[in-house]
This record gives sequence, structure tokens and C-alpha cells, in this order.
Amino acid sequence: EALYSEDAVVAAIKNVQKFGALPETGRLDRRTVQLMSAPRCGVMDQVGGETSSLRHRRYVIGAESWRKRKITYFIANWSSKVGEDSVAKFMQKAFNEWARYSNLRFVRVYDPSADIIVGFGSGHHGDNYPFDGPGNILAHAFYPYEMASYGGDIHFDEDENWKENSTQLADGVDFYSVAIHELGHSLGLAHSPVYSSLMFPYYKGITQGTLDYDDILAVYKLYIQNPYITDDPPLPTDSTNSIDDADYEEQTPENTPEPGPKLPDFVTDPTPVDEEPPTTKLYDLPITYVGDYSTVDDHITRHYPVTQEPATVALPEPVPNVCVGSFDAIGVLRGEVFIFKGQYLWRLTEKYRVKEGYPVRIWQVFRDFPRDIDRIDAVYEREEDNSVVLFSGRYYW
Repeated sequence: EALYSEDAVVAAIKNVQKFGALPETGRLDRRTVQLMSAPRCGVMDQVGGETSSLRHRRYVIGAESWRKRKITYFIANWSSKVGEDSVAKFMQKAFNEWARYSNLRFVRVYDPSADIIVGFGSGHHGDNYPFDGPGNILAHAFYPYEMASYGGDIHFDEDENWKENSTQLADGVDFYSVAIHELGHSLGLAHSPVYSSLMFPYYKGITQGTLDYDDILAVYKLYIQNPYITDDPPLPTDSTNSIDDADYEEQTPENTPEPGPKLPDFVTDPTPVDEEPPTTKLYDLPITYVGDYSTVDDHITRHYPVTQEPATVALPEPVPNVCVGSFDAIGVLRGEVFIFKGQYLWRLTEKYRVKEGYPVRIWQVFRDFPRDIDRIDAVYEREEDNSVVLFSGRYYW
């Protein structure tokens, strides 16, 4: 049995072509193969952004914004190929450009507790996303508040041939062109399929270093229309490092629907198997039944006596090896990938690594799921209300 269907492979190829500004044929032609080995940013491309309206929104929001307007940054180290002064100069130039359209103030500090840490590293450099040597991945950055202390940080691959104002890739990689792109990720922007955008994922050589219309729309959405950003009190730092010390007036946001919340992490200390399953919900949206749109609690009330004793729960099976054989089910639930096998589920990060603390038993995340079910057959998230539905045999929850 194939791990991936033909349709899934075609869709993946089309996504690569989309973010490489190539015709979306779904075929591995020469230009697509060349694109796959082209120098680029290490942040994963996110599908989304376009709508069915006459005016298409091409930019992609990758994460939430910073929740304040004054953001500090710390340059932890620099490359001998560029030098400390040049790294500082070009980083400030990049911050200045994003500040023009975001109403943000960026302040350089000499403290590693800063919001954004800028640094160079080779291979495995401490963040679980190792660099690959010269070529291909040039740098990567983290979205605000992503991975705890890494949120907002920018890492450059020291093995690249970094240059100032390099017009040809053969002569070196232009540092500023990469820096201003990575800073967009630090502010919450994902990759854009628009070739002229600074957030285009592939290296295009030296750029003018100014935001494209697509970038301006994205940063406007994140920061000008954001009602949750507050102005911080002045920081005890040299005012000459501040881009703009003026206060900014917050704008009224558009009345747009919010996406469904992320599924919660499992409880750290799960309830012993011989106790009655708790009824406390771990997330806001209830699991619903397909067809009648009733909640799990409504279904139980109608079909089972409320005084029914809890069923005897079988001891859990050993954790299966997810890399051997096939999965029982796999699905994207509220933006995250979940893999189900036996009584267990694996939860993946945005970079498709197993999230810390997983695998866990299915009921530890979906608390209304019966503990005596030994596997599921399918799972999906209902588009209209973000409800999650689990199937096993003739039953569903």
C-alpha cells in the first residue's frame, strides 16, 4: 500500500510550483526539479491566502503578531565574511524598512533576553533545525512566540558565502536581501507566492530592499488592524538606537471571523486507567456527531442512562512503532498534523517533527473518546465549525 496517493503527490508538486512562481502543472518538469535545489529560506511554505473574490489576497500570515509595539533585538554574533559593523548596519536597515509600514519600534540592546536574537551558526546549532552547508537553506527565522525563547529569532547559515551588495550568486549571497526576508518571518509573515514580494521563499539575488505591495498588505493586517497591541513603557536604553520614539494610535480592526482554536496539549499527569473518565472539556469547540450536529454530551443523555456505571477499561496496548507498517488514520486538525495508530496518536510540529511528550493515548487529547476502543479508522475536521469527528467501525464521536 502506497504511503502517499497520486493525488497527494500532485498536490505537493503544485504547491512547490506555486511558491516558486511556476505554472502549477503538478508534473516534475525540468524547471520544477531545478527549483527544488535552488537556494531558499528554511521556513516551511504555508498554503493559504487566496480567496474567491475578484481581488486576490496572495500574502500568507504565518502566526500571531507581537503583542507590543516596541521590540528589542540583540546581535549575538556575526560572520567574519561580513563583519560586525556590516551586520549591524544591514539589520538596522531591514528593521527600518519594516517599521515604515508596521508602526513598530525596533531597539537594539546588548542583552540576550531581547525579543529577537540575530546570530550565525553551522550545521546543528541548538534549535533542532540544522543547516545543510553551502547552498539550499540560507537562513531561517521563528515566528513571534514560537518555540518559547526562540520566538522571533533569526539564524543565518555561517557556511554560506555571505557578501555585501552581491549582484551574482556565484560571487556570494547578498546578506541584506536575506536579512530583510527573515525579519518578515520574525514579525509573523509566512512565505508569499508573489515573485516580487520580499517574502518569496527563494533567493532572487540582490533586491531593492523595499516592501512590495503584497508585503505591505500583510504587515498592515498583522499590526495596523490589530487591536491587541499595546505600547510598552520606554526601555532603559540609548535613545539613538530607537527608530521612532513617537506613540502610535491603534486602529479599529475589521470584523473578520477568527479561526478555530488549536487543540490543547494532553494533561501532563494523565488520569489512571482505573478511574472514571473525567468530563471536563479541554477545548472550546465540542466534538460533534455527523448528521445530527449534536454534542457528545447530548448524544450520551439521549441514548444512555445518566446513572450508567463506567465501563471496564482495558489496559493500554504497548506504544506501536509509527515508522513500521501503516497508520490507522492521519489528518490535519486545526492546522496541525495528527497521526493515529492503535490506541495512540502522534502530534507533529510545523516542521513535521513529533511534538515533545507524544505519542499519547487518543483519549488524553480527545477526552470524550472511549478508552476501550483500540483503534480509529478515520478522522476529519468539519469545515463549517471546526468540529473534529473520529470514526471507528460503525461508530463515530
